[in-house]
Amino acid sequence: MKLQNSETETTKVLIIKEHFFKRYGLMHYLQKHFKLQKVDMATDAVSALNKVKSESYDLIFIDLECDGISNKELCDTVKKNLPKVRIVALSNLKKTYKICDAIDHGVSCILPNNYSTEFFNKSLSIIINGGKFVCPEVEQIYKAHRKESRNKSDDRIADLSRQEKKIVLLLCEQLTSHQISDKLGLSKTTVDTYKKRILKKLDVVNSVGIAVQAIKSGLYTP
Repeated sequence: MKLQNSETETTKVLIIKEHFFKRYGLMHYLQKHFKLQKVDMATDAVSALNKVKSESYDLIFIDLECDGISNKELCDTVKKNLPKVRIVALSNLKKTYKICDAIDHGVSCILPNNYSTEFFNKSLSIIINGGKFVCPEVEQIYKAHRKESRNKSDDRIADLSRQEKKIVLLLCEQLTSHQISDKLGLSKTTVDTYKKRILKKLDVVNSVGIAVQAIKSGLYTP
């Protein structure tokens, strides 16, 4: 039986998921349980932003573990184009900083991937009908991480590989990509690729941001 009222019947939904089966699985779930006006899909954040710029949506589902542009950039751009849109993020809850960043940048609700059908249905019913739903587990993670971050460094640095940390330290020493490539025996293209990956993982825009995160974490001491 579909859960519906005048609110759900006018709701336009966009699902952003890379994995084919997860994307279509969520679409069929929503169509089965809710009478919605429209359900669109996007395979990645870039194609999703193109849709957001040309279409109007009431509800957008994102995957916190999705590759591509950062969730910060995604949420900020979506909110700029659709200020009233509700963003629901699905997550395995393994990376706490992603949860905190998502909440800080406008995600309305984060739901664990392993929710039971009954609980998932209840929470989505509240959200789709315009209400607010706070997952107790997510709230606990958010509060604990924010409390810890006041005393400890951000755990983004811990997510870097050994090679990425080496490059971070050399960037902190103000070495150029050419100098780093010579020092580590890598091509400049490879170093630049590592740098882009580091910027994304640390959610910063330049080498200064990388250095700030490295100093905060204790990885680098000026």
